[in-house]
Amino acid sequence: MQTPTSIDLKKAVDSALALHRQGRPAEALDRLRRIHASVPDDPAIRFLMGAMHSEQGDPKAAVPHLAAALESRPDHAQAAALLGQAYRQLGDDDAAVAMWRAYLTANPGDLRARLNLIEALFHRGDRDEAEASVAALPPEAEQDPAGPGAAPRAAAGPPQHGLGARGARATGRS
Repeated sequence: MQTPTSIDLKKAVDSALALHRQGRPAEALDRLRRIHASVPDDPAIRFLMGAMHSEQGDPKAAVPHLAAALESRPDHAQAAALLGQAYRQLGDDDAAVAMWRAYLTANPGDLRARLNLIEALFHRGDRDEAEASVAALPPEAEQDPAGPGAAPRAAAGPPQHGLGARGARATGRS
């Protein structure tokens, strides 16, 4: 199989994204699968495949693609957010916590990731560690936890943590 040029890849990806925008996600994903077959290690293709699987409600299929994208680019906030969400949808809070910890090792200043780790800790039942993490949040977390241009929250639904006003504001739950 001949490896496509970067121009060929861009055209193929653009075509897949156009199908997706037209409301044809299955065809878009099929197109991405064909691209992936010819360039299996491309992190952008892996991210797009993971994102589309996630969007179609298939977290099990999304996980390996998102994990590969994040491994290639440890600072990829969207891949981390979607991977954390996929782990949570699969009920694997341990994997979500481990992933957020690894992501934060590479990106210690990412406040949104800290908040997602705290939420994953609550869902896993680590209330003491989660509360200690909330207490250690910087003061600016109470003002704007996401920051400008931040990725959307990964987790779905509010945790039932009872942290009071500071914890609710810090986790975006008021």
